[in-house]
Amino acid sequence: MVLPARQPLGLYTVRIDENGRMKLPVKIKEFLERFPEKTFFCTSFDGRIGQIFPIPVWDRYQEFLDSAEDRAQAKRVKFRAQRLGAEADLDTQGRITLNPMLRTELKLQSQQDLRLVVERGVVQILTPSVYEEMSREGEGDPVGDVNALENAGMGKGIR
Repeated sequence: MVLPARQPLGLYTVRIDENGRMKLPVKIKEFLERFPEKTFFCTSFDGRIGQIFPIPVWDRYQEFLDSAEDRAQAKRVKFRAQRLGAEADLDTQGRITLNPMLRTELKLQSQQDLRLVVERGVVQILTPSVYEEMSREGEGDPVGDVNALENAGMGKGIR
């Protein structure tokens, strides 16, 4: 699948209001608005990280799950996503409402800082605890990681 626009880069900080609405950063809002379908599927595969799927992207994920080799595993993941998920639209102010079941599962609270990042066409919603965990894991050996990737060819051919 070819995305209708370049994905936004970087992490964005957002908050949820008392009604479960999350105002999306302009870059993410503009990215999502480029999809032909204006309804989105908000869910979580693992109960830790939330996802906002444009419907065409969700359809591709469903196709993968429907044809996965481990049918039982795929069925569990798909059921969890359906149980926690709901369709949502962007309002005129660029907000999307996350359903109560998803907010409860992810332990989302109003005025809590959340981080958003777009990966493979999906907006990932990171809670403070998940963000901290990923930050610690992401540090690893920065110099060694970069050196190994450069030795493997990262950046070659770019002038």
